[in-house]
Amino acid sequence: MRWALISAMVLGLGATSLSACSDDASASECSPGSVCLCATSSSCTRSCTGAGCMFSCSGGGACSFVCQGGNCSVTSSGSGAMSLSCPGGGCTATCSGSGACTISGCGASCSATCSGSGTCTSR
Repeated sequence: MRWALISAMVLGLGATSLSACSDDASASECSPGSVCLCATSSSCTRSCTGAGCMFSCSGGGACSFVCQGGNCSVTSSGSGAMSLSCPGGGCTATCSGSGACTISGCGASCSATCSGSGTCTSR
């Protein structure tokens, strides 16, 4: 009985972690409703399979995110540059690191807020 409970917990945790991206280069697509991570010293690229993805960028590598459906959010705290392409519009970026923070190709109503030493651009 105890092993069945432990196995069920491990399987549940495994299923939860599969729904979010990691810093694994093969996990480049992100799903809405889960945080998609870029936490690495090398560059990484992630794209949203729908609308409303949440991206997180940390570490020294550059992060590149694509949000075709719009309404995505990014939190960036690393020293590498963060770029978000948001043709769907409605995207936001909050950057506190030393890397540049850029939202480009925004359909409408995008904003970037920077509190770190990096430059902040939304166009």
